[in-house]
Amino acid sequence: MWAESAKRELQTIAPAMLTTDVKTLAVQRDERLVNERLLALLSGCFAGLALLLAGIGVYGVVTYSVTQRTAELGLRIALGAQRAGLLWLVVRGTLTLLIVATMLGVTAAFMTSSVLSSFLFGIQPAEPWVYIGTVAVLTGIGLLSTVGPTLRAMRIDPVETLRWQ
Repeated sequence: MWAESAKRELQTIAPAMLTTDVKTLAVQRDERLVNERLLALLSGCFAGLALLLAGIGVYGVVTYSVTQRTAELGLRIALGAQRAGLLWLVVRGTLTLLIVATMLGVTAAFMTSSVLSSFLFGIQPAEPWVYIGTVAVLTGIGLLSTVGPTLRAMRIDPVETLRWQ
C-alpha cells in the first residue's frame, strides 16, 4: 500500500525514472534477515534438543548410581537410617556430579566464546547472565532428574535387599 503510493508519487515527479521494485524498509529488512532468523530458530531447536539429551543423560547416570547403591541404601535402612538422611545422601551425590560437570562446562564454554562471538548479534558471548541462566536451568534439570531414582530408593525393602546379598 505505502510502496504503491510512493511509486505513484515518484512517477508524477520524475516520469522518466524507472521504478520497478519499490519496497518499504521493513520489507527490505525482513528479506535480508531471513537467513539469520532461520539460523536462530535452528540454533534454538538444537539447544532444546541438547538440553533434553543432557537431562536424559543426568537421569540415566543418577538412576544407575542409585541402582548400584541399592544394597548400601537397604542396609542403611535396616540399620535404622532415616529416610531424610538417605534422600540427602542421594541428592548430595547428584549435586557433586552437577557441580563438577558445571565447572567443566562453564570453563569449556568460556574458552570457546571467542569462536562463537562471530555468530552472536547484539549479545556478548561472555555475559554473566547467560552463564548464570544456563547453570540454573541445567542444575534444575539435574535436581529434577533425581526425583524418580530417589523415590525408588526410599521404597527399598531392607529385607529384600539383604536377601539379594
